[in-house]
This record gives sequence, C-alpha cells and structure tokens, in this order.
Amino acid sequence: PGRASTNPNESAHIAPSTSGSNFFSRECRIEGNSGGQWTSLKSVMAKIVSRPRPAPVVVRRAPAIVRTYEALERIAPLAAPLLLLGETGSGKELAAAHAHACSPRARAPFVAINCAAIPGQLAESELFGHVRGAFTGATRTRAGAFSRADGGTLFLDEIGELPLAVQAKLLRVLDSQRFSSVGSEVEVETDVRVIAATCRDLARMVAEGRFREDLYHRLGVFPLRVPPLRERVEDIGPLMEVFAQQAARDLGHPVHVSACARAAARRYPWPGNVRELRNAVLRAATLGGGRVDARALFPPANDPTTPPSRAQERVSVRIGDYTSMRHALLRAVVEREGSIRRAARVLAVPRSTLSTWLRAGADAAATTGLQASPAGGRGIDPLDLAATAPSPATPPPLHPTAQALRSAAADRAAPGEPLEL
Repeated sequence: PGRASTNPNESAHIAPSTSGSNFFSRECRIEGNSGGQWTSLKSVMAKIVSRPRPAPVVVRRAPAIVRTYEALERIAPLAAPLLLLGETGSGKELAAAHAHACSPRARAPFVAINCAAIPGQLAESELFGHVRGAFTGATRTRAGAFSRADGGTLFLDEIGELPLAVQAKLLRVLDSQRFSSVGSEVEVETDVRVIAATCRDLARMVAEGRFREDLYHRLGVFPLRVPPLRERVEDIGPLMEVFAQQAARDLGHPVHVSACARAAARRYPWPGNVRELRNAVLRAATLGGGRVDARALFPPANDPTTPPSRAQERVSVRIGDYTSMRHALLRAVVEREGSIRRAARVLAVPRSTLSTWLRAGADAAATTGLQASPAGGRGIDPLDLAATAPSPATPPPLHPTAQALRSAAADRAAPGEPLEL
C-alpha cells in the first residue's frame, strides 16, 4: 500500500480495494488521523494536478521590462488573444507563462508549441489532432494542442511560420471556439486562451501575402513588445547571478561572477538576448572552474567559439598622420577590450610590446589630438592602416639656397599667384 495525504498536517494511508492493472480505476479508502473516509484516487490526483502553477520568477528592474509586465498583468485576466513581439531569446515564452499564472486559468494546462519546429504538412495535426487512418502513418488517434490545452492557455511561438492553410483554420477556431481533428467530421468545442509570439514583422508579412491579414488583426487585440536585453542593462547583473546559481546546481560546485565580468556584460549588446547571456554564463562557469570572468565570458577574437558578431567588429580612427592613427587605433582596441592584457591577446602580440607601442605614440597623439571615432564613422580599416607605409609628420627643412630663392620669388609674386621656383 502507498502513502498519501489530504491534509498537510496529517498522514494518510491508501488501501486499494483491488490489485493489478485496475488499481487506478477502483475506489480507494483513505484513512487519516481524523477518521476514515471513502474517496477515489482519481479525485486525489485531480486536486494535485489542479494546483495553480506559481508565477515564474522574472528579473525586472529595468523600466522597459517593468512596463511590459505591468501591462501583461492587466491583460492576463482577459480571454482575448495576446500577441507578444520581440527578438529571439528575449523571454517571450516566460512572459506568456507569467500571463497564464496571473490569469483565472492558472489551474489549467499551459501548452507551448514552437510553430517553426513543426513541418508544414504536420502543423494542422499538431494543433488540432487527428484520428486513426487520417493519413499514412496515423496508426492511432492523437489529441492536438487545442485539446491538451482545453480550459487553459495555448502558447504559439513563432506564429509567422504557420502555413497559410493552417492560419485559416486557426482563425476559425479563434472566432468560433470549435474545431475538428484531421480526418474527422465531428466538431468539438474548446475553451483555450491563445497567446502568440513572433520575432518577425507581421505587418510586412501581411503586405507580402505571407500572413493572413484577418488573422493578424484577430491576434493583435493586445500587441505587447518584450524589450531586448540591451534595453535592460539594469537586469544583466541580477540575471547573471540567477544563471550562476543554475550553473552551480548543474556543476555541483559554487559559481562566482566577477565584477569585471558584470561590467563587460553591461557593455556588450547581446544580440542573442537573455538566451545568449545564460549560455555565456554556463560556458564561462564550466571552463573557468566555477569562476566567471570577462575573459571566459567573451572568448578571444581568434577563438573558434567567438560569436560571429564579435569577430566581425571593426574599430575606426580619423585620418591623419601614420603615427597618430596607429596610436589611436591601439588605444581604441584597449578601450574596447577593457585592459592592455586582453587587447594584447586580441592583437596577438606580447603585453610588453603593446605597452611600448602605446608609450611611444602617446606624445604624437596628444600633439595632433586624434581620438578613436565610433564604429560606423568616417575611418579606415585596420588592415588598410597596417599596409600603409609611414610618412613623415613634418616635411624636411629646405637647403639655405632654396630658402633664399623661395623668399625672392615670394617678393616678386602678385597676391594669390602660385610660387614658382
């Protein structure tokens, strides 16, 4: 016999009235400390399953994400569709789960479907199910996502990837709350709140004929933008601590995030958003033996694991004499990497050599006042700069005879005329 409890303050004994495969279909007697009572195991399991899911923990200190979740909590009690817009990895599924947890449907299922991962010919079956024999390979009846999410929330990620034919059927389900499985002529009712998400420009897809306009307006009752991580700089440090705790559980030892790693992470644009940050912390914690520093968080540019966006970055300097441009370029690399040691690693030179170059060029840079210009400004490629031969900063002095000839020519020349020697 198993043990169960209907009261957290007491234990209970489940005594099955039968054995074997019929155990879960028969009546069970639950004997508690307060007296015996008869009930079914199905009702006990129903109470356990129907407990509402706790709202997921979301780091939200930045004003942009605070405004998003405040709007999300106001919309959550409604049954109308919700459309989440945002870049990949920005946390759209987490926002959908939060909306479900804050809604009256919190006790019902939350079903998430990635439309981009479903082959086009199977999308209808995945959403609405199919009966046995509906198509080749359908050896049994299968419930679709709408059936599994009945009474709860269905999250359709990457909604823009759905085929047009399936979009038409989805529109009808949203309007009538009825659908039929593939191969069946029987319509069934459903009570599902749909939350859709996409990283694409649906308005442009509508103009190009790749997304139904009527479905776009039906889903867009409450469009809500989830901000990217570069607009949530205040959240990067706390998120790194959360991911460090997760990495510590996976690795089985403590994980520490250094201050330089947090500072470097705040400067990085994170094109992959929260997902990229989580992966970077896990990688750094694993390779660094539990210490997450800037070097492990961002591999050197010549490392094969370097993200493409970092490997393709460029530094530009204003055009001037060779010595000052070379010094400005080196200073820009040092400022970008945060230290001479990391800059020397990126440039593939010894640290002492780079320090000597910087000291030698400091006076020339101070004289001309050249500074590194932002990327995208008028500048030259570092490779072109390296191939450029040095030119003297000032012309060599003239011979005394040449100076006398130039002075005589200047006396004879009319104003504005070029000097001829």
